[in-house]
Amino acid sequence: MSELSIFIDESGDFGPYDYRSPYYIITMVFHDQAIDISAPIAKLNTDLANRGFPNHCVHTGPIIRRENEYEFESIETRRRILNSSVMTVLKKQSVLQKEWSEEASGAWDNAWNLVFTNELGEHLKQNAIYKAFKKVAASIGLPSTRYHDLRHSYAVASIESGDDIKTVQSNLGHATASFTLDVYGHVSRKMQMKSAENMEKYIQEVS
Repeated sequence: MSELSIFIDESGDFGPYDYRSPYYIITMVFHDQAIDISAPIAKLNTDLANRGFPNHCVHTGPIIRRENEYEFESIETRRRILNSSVMTVLKKQSVLQKEWSEEASGAWDNAWNLVFTNELGEHLKQNAIYKAFKKVAASIGLPSTRYHDLRHSYAVASIESGDDIKTVQSNLGHATASFTLDVYGHVSRKMQMKSAENMEKYIQEVS
């Protein structure tokens, strides 16, 4: 039976309204562990490096808010960084919101210009997101999965895809790489064993 990893992240403007960054994104990634994603990740890192961006996991918050290294990038460049799948979802959501606003008429209230809202333009309630997540988790046979478990799934998939511990530490927001190693050292050891097996196989082939 295949093992399914799920990663969820949220990015957006958490402070006072800023006309440059009125968006909020919830991202969910489902990964069948039987499928090798190292090549697509390598291509993403290469594309980012060719555009002059750091070689790390893309965080949508700074891209959306034009912060840090993205401060002076045009909206066209930032759209290219957010891949076509993400842009497709955002466009569909924009169409849906327009329909909701027309149906709600005067009751529509999206003063913050949020991307993901309820049918009246209000921000999504935590309980609503939780219920939706649990519904998805149950539908794939993982009813006991918690939000925090998704961080672990992401970390394991990241390490097994070849990301170094320092990069994983940065993406997870851990204070030190040693802490990341303490938590996910078993994954590194598993990769070391696999590496040893591959080397032994190579030695046998060339002997």
